[in-house]
Amino acid sequence: METNVGTMITAAVHWGAGEPAKLEELTLSAPGPEEVRIAVDACAICHSDLMFIDGGWATEFPVVFGHEIAGRVAETGSSVTDLTAGTSVVVSLIATCGQCHACQQGHDVACENPPASSSLTDANNRTVTKGLNTGGFAEQVVVHRSQVVAVPPEMPATSASLLGCGVLTGVGAARNTANIQPGETVAVVGCGGVGMGVIQGAQLAGASTIVAIDPQADKRSLALTMGATHTADPLNQDPAEAISQVTGGRLADHVLLATAAPAALNSALALLAPMGALTLVGMPADGVTLTIDP
Repeated sequence: METNVGTMITAAVHWGAGEPAKLEELTLSAPGPEEVRIAVDACAICHSDLMFIDGGWATEFPVVFGHEIAGRVAETGSSVTDLTAGTSVVVSLIATCGQCHACQQGHDVACENPPASSSLTDANNRTVTKGLNTGGFAEQVVVHRSQVVAVPPEMPATSASLLGCGVLTGVGAARNTANIQPGETVAVVGCGGVGMGVIQGAQLAGASTIVAIDPQADKRSLALTMGATHTADPLNQDPAEAISQVTGGRLADHVLLATAAPAALNSALALLAPMGALTLVGMPADGVTLTIDP
């Protein structure tokens, strides 16, 4: 329901770490000049959401989590001219100014002046945090225009929602951060949703050998369909040995760590060839450290 102060929506609200969500009626403020109101058709759950929900990462409560959103444009701010009502879109958690040094260098994730987020309030006019600038576990969201990308209307919302974080994180880590080159050997540690994106990104970049490392057999099998050339079970085989066997004795030019497991973090360096590069894609809980023994 729309009012003169915003839109009434139902959302899943968390009031503390480890507590279950409660469905509540909230007021979603009207979009500002550079914002877009979106009717949510699907919102995938990301491991990042679980880290916040379980208390692994700090956040401000109460909060509405959810940041992998697919939906349709319901309303646009006065300065938004390239989107119209009904357009199918996906939402990214990265809101950018587009003007600062980081944005001009193509490093949107490090935007120095991220746009302020529109507000969510409850029945007592208390502010409710929009998790990761989105608050997608709700009927509708208001986000900055920089977070919104149009997609073909025939794309299923349940599939499109994955593009909002997991796929772009994995593919972007392989193509942009690691800058994988044709012919290189890549080890991907952790084959969840982000890891699968890394594998696809490595394949698109032209990697000749992609070793998917995960203890779960079903994930290793899926990794092969996503572009991995080989797999390794770290519970039954030394991953470094597995890589060496398929590369004629060399290790990996790139190791992309797509898991938050501390043990994997501290063993990843052992998989690198001389001059190799480790890219941290998964984010461990607060306080986890990497030990380096030179």
